[in-house]
Amino acid sequence: MANPNYNGFKWDEVNSRLYVYVSGTAIGYFSSTGFNLETSKGLVCPGTTTLAGVAYTWPAADGSSGQDLNTNGSGTLSWA
Repeated sequence: MANPNYNGFKWDEVNSRLYVYVSGTAIGYFSSTGFNLETSKGLVCPGTTTLAGVAYTWPAADGSSGQDLNTNGSGTLSWA
């Protein structure tokens, strides 16, 4: 992308893929098989993410080995 701050979508006609860009970088794409993450980018979900109409707030830190991600019933996630 020419704009390093571009956030949005770009259609790739050659591969029939809809790419998702964040800060000028393709983080993944939609294809006939669903959404595919670019392997080197990982999934970034800072702050709050809404899935199926429910807003989830992510913990600020990584959990420890053996911990599970839990919700308080109001969408706040924590490690336990």
